[in-house]
Amino acid sequence: MKEFPLYPCYDILTKGTGKLNQGNKKQACPVLLYPNIYKEEDRQGSLSLSKTYPKGKILIMQKNSITSIYFSPAGTTRSIVQKVASLQEGKHQELDLLSLAKDTHPVFHTDDLVIVGMPVYAGRIPSTCPSLLRTFQGNGAKAIAIVAYGNRAYEDALRELETILIQQGFLIIKAAAVIAQHSLFPLVAKNRPDSSDWLKIEHWAKEQRNRPLQHTDEGTYRERGKISFKPEGTEQCNNCGLCAAICPAKAIDIREPRKTDKEKCISCTACIHVCPVHARAFLDEKYPQAQQAFLERNSERKEPEFF
Repeated sequence: MKEFPLYPCYDILTKGTGKLNQGNKKQACPVLLYPNIYKEEDRQGSLSLSKTYPKGKILIMQKNSITSIYFSPAGTTRSIVQKVASLQEGKHQELDLLSLAKDTHPVFHTDDLVIVGMPVYAGRIPSTCPSLLRTFQGNGAKAIAIVAYGNRAYEDALRELETILIQQGFLIIKAAAVIAQHSLFPLVAKNRPDSSDWLKIEHWAKEQRNRPLQHTDEGTYRERGKISFKPEGTEQCNNCGLCAAICPAKAIDIREPRKTDKEKCISCTACIHVCPVHARAFLDEKYPQAQQAFLERNSERKEPEFF
C-alpha cells in the first residue's frame, strides 16, 4: 500500500500578517499561516476563508488534492483510509489527528477530496475528535466518511461524523461502516478487515460518485458510554515518554508514565501501540473474563456497509 507523507512541505509566511507570499508559494505543498486575524481570499477565487481565527495556524491544503484524515491509535482505521485514498487519482497528502496540533485550522478547496476515517468507541466517534474536526473548513470539498467498528455496532458514529463534516462545509459523496479488529478486545473481529473485506472496500472505493448523499440528523446522539478498562504501565517501562506524548486525552504524566489518569483516559490504546518495549496493557484482573464474555456476545460475523 502506498505511503503518503504527512505535511510534505510548506512555506512559513510572515508571522502575524496572514498574507500570502505569491512569489514564494510552492504549488505542490500546503501552506502554514500564522495570523492574528486572517480574512483574505485566495487570488484564484476557489478558496474562501469566511472564519476568523484570533490565534493558531491556518493550514491551506494543496489544491486539487486527495487528503487522508484519520484518528487511528491502533493503525487499522489509517490502513482503511489509505487504501481508499490509494484508489483515487490525484495528488495525495495526510492529516493524522493524533499528531495534529489543536490550534491548527486546515482549509480545503472546492475541487479537493477528503477521506475521513474514525474508529467507533461505544457507538460514537472518539470524544477528542469532534473539536478537532470543527477546526476544518471544507469550502465545498467532497468527502468520503468512514467509521471502523469492532463487530458490535456503529450506532450513531457514522451519522455523527457526517453531520460534523457537513457543518464544516464538506459534501459527503460516500460513506461506509467497516469492521475492524476490536481495539479494546482484540480477539473480537481478529485480523479484520480480512481479504473479503478488502475486496468489498476496493470495489466501493472505485465507484464514481459526485452527488452528495442524502443526510438526516435528529440532532441527538446516544450518551457516551464509559469504558471500564484503562491501560497502565508495567515494570518494563523505561520512562521514554512516548505514551505521554501521543495520548490524545493527556491522561499520562510524562514524569510518571506508568500511571494513567482514569478520568481522562478514553481507552484508545495509542499508548499500547506506541510503546517500544510493550510496557503498557490492560492490567485489570477482570479484563480476560470481560474479553471472553464480549467475544461470546459478538462472535457472529458482521459485514461492512456502504452508502
